[in-house]
Amino acid sequence: MERFAKGVKRVIAVILLLMMLPAYALADYAAVVTASKMKVYSTNKESDKYYLGYLKKNTEFTVLATSGNWARISYNGRKGYAQLDDMKKKSSSSQTKQLAYTTKMTKLYQKASSSSKVINTLTADYPVYIVGTSGSYYLVTNYDGKGSGYIRKSYLSTTKKDIFALSSSKKGTYSSSNSSTKMPSAVKSKQSYVAASMGRSKYIEYIIYAAQSRLGCKYASSPNNTTTFKNASFVRAMFATLGFSVPSSVKEIGHSGNVAFVSRRELKRGDIVCFDCEGNDDNIIDHVGIYLGSGYFIHASSAAGMVVVSKMSSGYYYETFCWGRRYV
Repeated sequence: MERFAKGVKRVIAVILLLMMLPAYALADYAAVVTASKMKVYSTNKESDKYYLGYLKKNTEFTVLATSGNWARISYNGRKGYAQLDDMKKKSSSSQTKQLAYTTKMTKLYQKASSSSKVINTLTADYPVYIVGTSGSYYLVTNYDGKGSGYIRKSYLSTTKKDIFALSSSKKGTYSSSNSSTKMPSAVKSKQSYVAASMGRSKYIEYIIYAAQSRLGCKYASSPNNTTTFKNASFVRAMFATLGFSVPSSVKEIGHSGNVAFVSRRELKRGDIVCFDCEGNDDNIIDHVGIYLGSGYFIHASSAAGMVVVSKMSSGYYYETFCWGRRYV
């Protein structure tokens, strides 16, 4: 936009824009300038509006909201107000967008700059649509068409790659009356990506998705925590996929920290379940896993020699269960 923000008192303008937002009907669609020059203002109020600049004919931008003959617009990360008479909605058939996926955990910015406000944080494999470009950034919209922001071009790929995928050569199989390397369909997660804005339930599903991808990975006294695990290191590594810090030892996980202790009846999907398997009645936790719901949990088992899903609604793990810990 030519001279869009020159001389603008940015702080005042932002405050005024935010004040006006509740009165607007949300829109969020692509539009194009039809006038020879479309003037852009700080607000739609005659007494307050400040002339910011203009957009040339055929310039594409985004309409965020509308009220009467006014539209709140966004162009290259900057916002203002313009008359609806000077624009038209871009037809869906003429809008170009390309599906892409984040290649690593990345930030979504309000503007095409790392110094801009961070709107959201996305994990790898998060699907977005590329709808524009600005220097080293892509303008993207969420996969469901809601919301927009900027991501570094180098952090996007048009090819989806499951970051948890692992060669079958790194895995084994196991089956017993109580444990298996096969994930029960009732507790299986499909959440291969997540955004910071999604909240606890999605975080849990993502952690479980990471955990189930490691079924069959070997138990090792010296784990690498990517393809081999020890009991505590497995739980710690799965929670670390979203940056949650879990203690490094079984005893600390079960006894330390300012996190909730949870009874059997209060267990929720994603809680860490704690067991006293040595059976010496001292209630010292010596085994942990991640609760899946429906009486199942996933863990690195020394007895099975690998990561398995086990039942805890009856039998051995029912008898040795002590409590749960809620880290998320």
